[in-house]
Amino acid sequence: MSVHEPSLPLPPWEIRDIVSSEFAIREEYSEFGTYAFVVSPLAQPLKDSFRRIVPSVKEKGYLPFLRRREGRLVIRLAGRPPIRRRRASINVVLFLATCLTVFLTGLFYFGYDAYAGALFMVCLLSVIGLHELGHKMASSRRRVATSWPYFIPVPPPFPLGTMGAVIEQLDIPLNRDDLFDISFSGPLAGFVVTALLALVGLIWSYTIPVAEAERLIRAGELGVFPFPLPALLHLMLWARPRPPDHTVILLHSGSVAIFVAWVGTFITSLNIIPVWQLDGGHIARAVLGEEGYKRASVVGLALLFIVAPLMALVILMFMLGSGRFVTPGPLDDVSPLSRSRKILAIAAAA
Repeated sequence: MSVHEPSLPLPPWEIRDIVSSEFAIREEYSEFGTYAFVVSPLAQPLKDSFRRIVPSVKEKGYLPFLRRREGRLVIRLAGRPPIRRRRASINVVLFLATCLTVFLTGLFYFGYDAYAGALFMVCLLSVIGLHELGHKMASSRRRVATSWPYFIPVPPPFPLGTMGAVIEQLDIPLNRDDLFDISFSGPLAGFVVTALLALVGLIWSYTIPVAEAERLIRAGELGVFPFPLPALLHLMLWARPRPPDHTVILLHSGSVAIFVAWVGTFITSLNIIPVWQLDGGHIARAVLGEEGYKRASVVGLALLFIVAPLMALVILMFMLGSGRFVTPGPLDDVSPLSRSRKILAIAAAA
């Protein structure tokens, strides 16, 4: 998100009373088109003091950034760009186009069966859509303006028929807690839907003796799931009730649901890698701070080149094109992440 530099001189006398209501102002200075206050909080916690002044400062047309510079607390003012909300018609058109491309891809994958194609479309767009809806709802709760999801259709039979969806963040999160909540909510929602699809897929299944399954496979009458199963699906298969000498056979609908569940686990695991604008990048920014996030990004990008080189190359191209190699921090980048969210971060990695 770009920040417009206000013209100088700034009118700090309109802001000073707001800042001084929660902070003792030690020094003031201007540089590079911004105005800064060196401050110390009048009360603790610092996080709450800063939270109380932000709405009033925004009303004056500025964004306040709380940073620690050379051991001093600094509130730096920058011009607040206007929030321009776009019409939702483009979102609707892209969503309908994505429905079509995903449906056609499902037809290609599942023997040109219209029912399977429709089921594939509903399942996959549920994972992708609810992931983005998780971000949207968390942003609304934290009063961070965002767009509606932009779905990205691609021509079939390109894998999945879509490149997923994105939402545009139109404002900056208040602090690391808000940044974490907004970033974590998407993968969490997508993972819940993925787990439900895996469960439904196993419900739409039955068991047969292993020897009979091997005979059918040799005869070409039974297929084998072509991808290695993630831990989630292994755990569910292990818990599936069956005789000890039986194996699980997925019915047609079950195979569609399990395939989309596999896709959901793969997408979620990639998205949690701490790189740039991926959710994992924002989570790492909230947990580790700016310097720790930079180090994690190097490791994350290297890992991404190993498991998904094409995706890593695309991200690297966007990074070079934007000239920005790190995610922007929240307004308050000094207050630490809450302890409960640090525990959730470990769960996200798991």
